[in-house]
Amino acid sequence: MGLLYESTGFVGWGIWFFVLFALMAFNEFSRTTKWGGITLFLVVPVVLTIFVWPTTAAPGNEYGTGTWFNWVKTYSALAGCLGFMLIRYYPSIAKKSGCFCFHLGFLS
Repeated sequence: MGLLYESTGFVGWGIWFFVLFALMAFNEFSRTTKWGGITLFLVVPVVLTIFVWPTTAAPGNEYGTGTWFNWVKTYSALAGCLGFMLIRYYPSIAKKSGCFCFHLGFLS
């Protein structure tokens, strides 16, 4: 018995490592540059929301990804990423008292 109930061949492992390293590269790109973060956490989700997700995450699909919970979970994670990017790249926002509540919300 192999990974996910079938034996994985050489090509499967190659694809697995390619996806792993691609995700690591996207993480570094979004973490180290402001425009990388804006691209991956604002532009790409807007494009996916308009063109891809209405078809692939429609209610009643076989994977069950069309419920309200999946949409709220996705967009709240994006809002958190964008909020922390604002705090990181604009220090004047971090000094406001309302920003402290944003930090506490993610600590609980």
